[in-house]
Amino acid sequence: MPQRKRIRQRHNLMKKYYPNKVAWLVMLAHAILFCIGMYQRGSNSFHFYYEPIIFKAVLVGDCLWLGFADFLGLGTIAEPFSALLFMGIGGCFQWLFVGQAIGNFIRRRRRAENQISSQQLFQFPRTWISDQRSVPLVIKGDREWIEQYISVDEFAEMFGGYATWRPPDDPTDMMRGEGLGVWGKRNISRFKRILRERGAEFDVVDGEGPKQQIWTTS
Repeated sequence: MPQRKRIRQRHNLMKKYYPNKVAWLVMLAHAILFCIGMYQRGSNSFHFYYEPIIFKAVLVGDCLWLGFADFLGLGTIAEPFSALLFMGIGGCFQWLFVGQAIGNFIRRRRRAENQISSQQLFQFPRTWISDQRSVPLVIKGDREWIEQYISVDEFAEMFGGYATWRPPDDPTDMMRGEGLGVWGKRNISRFKRILRERGAEFDVVDGEGPKQQIWTTS
């Protein structure tokens, strides 16, 4: 009789905690998929789990479904099929609502970033010196963006000098802060060539762009 009681207690304990073990196994599987996605970096099959935000959402969803199972008394389900079905419903909910929503948000953000990834450079006549017979051309761009590819220290050596402009009164995506540029056809050609060689993507626009005041020349 005592032996039957111990068997019954052990059986009840298994009925209570077995689905929780299944939930932890599902979380472990998600973690393994995430590691594979991090390793492959761009594989079509595991790219979803490469996103850290989505991975966190999936794990949070696992924990929530595990908590709902205990709260609703579903931890007493003994059949493995029922436990797996319950976790499967939770996984589908995460995929369809949480994961897809976050994935769409990330894709929209990346599309917006790609739309402004091609910077604009402004080319116009140099007008702040009027006593020259021939007015050289000037090219300028957003200083912060240009310094990602060419440091200010390199300008004196490469181009013999540079000019800076104060931040515009009405900043745009193409000119958020100070302007930086060079003058002279030879310097302009070399300036654009160096930027392209260092991986910059840009378009050259005729005109001064956002209104700025000349600051310094060197």
